[in-house]
Amino acid sequence: MMENKPIKQKSIIEFLSADREPLPLWLKSYEVGQMVDPKNLFTSRVVYNPGAGIEGGPIKVFNASHSAHVFVYVDYGFNKEEIDSALSDDAFLGYHIIYEDRLSAEQLISKAPVYHLTDEEMNIVKGNYEIVSIPTDNSFGILKIYQRDDEYGEEHGSFRFALLYLGGDAIACYDVLFGNTDCTPFCCVVDAYSFCDAYDHFSKGSLIERIAKRTGKLPKYLLCANHCTGWTGYKMNKRVGGSRNRFIWEKEKMTDFIIEDGVLTKYYGNEKEILIPKSVTEIGESAFYSCHSIEKIRLEGDISIIGDAAFSDCINLSDFKIPGNISYLGAYAFYDCASLSFIEIPEGIKAIERETFSGCQKLSDVIIPKSIKSIETMSFAFCPALSGVFYSGKEEDWNNIEFEVFNEDLINTPRYYYSKEKPEKNGNFWHYKNGLPAVW
Repeated sequence: MMENKPIKQKSIIEFLSADREPLPLWLKSYEVGQMVDPKNLFTSRVVYNPGAGIEGGPIKVFNASHSAHVFVYVDYGFNKEEIDSALSDDAFLGYHIIYEDRLSAEQLISKAPVYHLTDEEMNIVKGNYEIVSIPTDNSFGILKIYQRDDEYGEEHGSFRFALLYLGGDAIACYDVLFGNTDCTPFCCVVDAYSFCDAYDHFSKGSLIERIAKRTGKLPKYLLCANHCTGWTGYKMNKRVGGSRNRFIWEKEKMTDFIIEDGVLTKYYGNEKEILIPKSVTEIGESAFYSCHSIEKIRLEGDISIIGDAAFSDCINLSDFKIPGNISYLGAYAFYDCASLSFIEIPEGIKAIERETFSGCQKLSDVIIPKSIKSIETMSFAFCPALSGVFYSGKEEDWNNIEFEVFNEDLINTPRYYYSKEKPEKNGNFWHYKNGLPAVW
């Protein structure tokens, strides 16, 4: 009988050292005596520690591995004097403070935030959410920059790191700092609760996880306490050992999709080629809106609905086949998909909705099924490259289609009618050849 060999584990620091971040320029170039714009912190990798207390373990792990240089700690269980004392010059072995500042809310955000909890979820918050979501008169923000002492080298940790401590609500701060900005945290620390009387945990199913999913601000890593379960879509890396009873959970690739009851509601990735999983039966409204990285999309299962503006402004999407069993193709679904050159609309679709293919500047060939009864306003507006319209019915069927205005690019394009066999008389006819339309 073969013995199961134990998995050889790396330490967390060894693992993260393979994912190093160069010292951010704003932090590297800082000269003592200068003022620091707090918004610079969010141009770097951020380790977010909700309900942080005064425990420095996450800083030790990410600083020693040079994988992150900015740490945002949030807790409303301590006052500013306690935090100031805890974060003194000797708080971190081998480091001293070169900058400190007290921050106002206006220094962190420039406009009123949009919150991403439902009214029902807001009731759980019991009034705390908006009051202490960011530093106010009742809370505080402390920024400190630490520099490595001269007698220590690179193996000890980064030359500098920044720590922002907010005396506020950890769930609301996540919503404000990430849900309302372009920054996504590099890692979120997940303990069950903060050290004070918290109203919610931070592990699987928590309010903070819901905010991260709704806003697409899903960290690459979770640093989970051993008594916690990581968020849905994350998996513990068993090849990496723990540190102070915390373990690394990594985001799985499918986490780039938000799927609810079979509806793909949002994609937040940046891949060139994606495979939509079998569990998806519907592409939701604006699910892929302005995903400029996507060039090719493949489907693993059957899709019945493509919602309004589902792929709108996917300017580099050039390869996508509309599934044959689709029952609804939404308005603006492929609006401004400037790289699409060929589209086959499957049989069964009865209407091409408003501006579905408007702005598809490279679209040259389109197959339109006999089932189409109406082509709505501007469905094919601004499609100057159209060179062939391949209709699956007869000319009299085409003449019965109801056309709305501004579809001249389609109407004035040479049109061909389907014939499986080569017609005996000349005319505008087409057939399939290797899955594509070909003129007889």
